[in-house]
Amino acid sequence: MQVKSALSAVVFCAILTPTWAGWSVDQSCGPAKSNIEKAVENVMKWPAEVAKSLGKDKDVDELAARLFNTADFPYVKDIIAKVGAQSAMGNSQVDDPIIYCTQKRLKKKIRASNQEVYYNDTLGHFTISEELFEDCEGKDTTEGKDTTEGKGTMAYTIAFWEKTKAGRGQTTMQLCPKFLKDIRQTPILDGKGKPQNKKMHDSYEILMNMYGHKVHIDDFAGLELTLFHEFVHTPKVKPKPQIDDHGYFWDDATGLPKDKALDNAESYALLALGTWLINHRAARIKSDGMIEWLEDELAMKKRTAQPWTA
Repeated sequence: MQVKSALSAVVFCAILTPTWAGWSVDQSCGPAKSNIEKAVENVMKWPAEVAKSLGKDKDVDELAARLFNTADFPYVKDIIAKVGAQSAMGNSQVDDPIIYCTQKRLKKKIRASNQEVYYNDTLGHFTISEELFEDCEGKDTTEGKDTTEGKGTMAYTIAFWEKTKAGRGQTTMQLCPKFLKDIRQTPILDGKGKPQNKKMHDSYEILMNMYGHKVHIDDFAGLELTLFHEFVHTPKVKPKPQIDDHGYFWDDATGLPKDKALDNAESYALLALGTWLINHRAARIKSDGMIEWLEDELAMKKRTAQPWTA
């Protein structure tokens, strides 16, 4: 959802409400695994920024008011705090979310019907629609060829239940291969073709080279923003029903009725990222979603050194 291109929606499914306390990145992510782990660690720092700033800092409040009603700020802070509570790495329970980068494990679960993107069949086995599977791969299901523009799912989160002896399910986050390729996260190589250790804003650095200083919040740190969005969908944040999707990207999210924004994962993700930008990059998020940089060094020092008071 976070790279401003022809890619489209992140989808999710809320079925039951497992409990879990950690997360892990599957080996299917290959050379991208360590980078994705770092990206999750990064976004787990964002909730603390919202906690200390929302309702206390005018720039953050101005940003939040474009997405939510001010009366709902305490609820918004609580939802975002529940994302931050999931910061532990590791899977101690079968319900802990696992992040995947390929869909190979799902090939035997594909069905032709696209009445629902995924659900449990009559035997209690999880199945996924062919349409969603191919869309995540970046293929046009009608013409059978790769898409370079148009539809393309970035990621999806699923809470489903298999009929196991423990009677428990598994929450999974699927980062779509097409999305990872588009944001140049796989393979993670430098200009000389050698593996590199990517940092927080490598995807942003690519955009800066393309667009100069005119960067939209939809385009900033695409991997991190997508991951935060997906964590908002997890049942630990809000079970039965989990938080839905009603507006993707800045324009749609800010165009929602404010009460509906409370049930929109993208709204929380944009607020969390925007707050981090305000606090750590001395930025302002304009009404159209463009990032305005306070390039004066003194202004930046004053902004980032600002004391936080109740």
